[in-house]
Amino acid sequence: ASAVATATGRLSIAMVSMMTMAIVMTMMMRMMVVHCTPTTSDTDSNSLHHLSSDASVLPSVLVMVDTTDAMATLKAQLDDMLQNNSTRAVYCLASPGNRRATVRGGYDHNAFDAMVRNPTYMPLLSEGTGRYEVLSHRQTGAMRDGFVASVRVIQAEGARKVFDFVMSLQQPDVVDEHPSLEPYQLRPGHLPMWRTDSVMPSRG
Repeated sequence: ASAVATATGRLSIAMVSMMTMAIVMTMMMRMMVVHCTPTTSDTDSNSLHHLSSDASVLPSVLVMVDTTDAMATLKAQLDDMLQNNSTRAVYCLASPGNRRATVRGGYDHNAFDAMVRNPTYMPLLSEGTGRYEVLSHRQTGAMRDGFVASVRVIQAEGARKVFDFVMSLQQPDVVDEHPSLEPYQLRPGHLPMWRTDSVMPSRG
């Protein structure tokens, strides 16, 4: 009986020792994680500044819409401009040819933003005070791969201006994967997607 008691006592001591070691190891691992996790103060402020000012990496996040739908593509751009005073969606949803023709290399969001913020296009932008009405829209072309829409923009003070949007379907062989277009990159083999070729003040 005493031998059994002695063995039981030794087993209990061994189990306590193992539990103690496990607790110590867990605490050490937690200390290592805390020590290695960078804090805001540890982050290189120059890197953050580079991220926010680099036209190829835009920090804001867009809610992705189905751009196989022409009206959804149109509204995504108008909503972002008039609700958020932002050119991000209209930049990402411009056709590759449109961006190449209007900004250096086609991927300079800062240049694109400056272009939209000129007197001609400024009525398209507001901090949520403007609104719009789609006056007309239709698909065009023998293959129905074109789309035109007339949109009246109404600013808070009552100023009104009509713009004509012209869009085209980008076929699966059109690839446009620059990081600044997130989340609207055109990957190889994508479905036909609508992109904006031009926005002009209406002459009608």
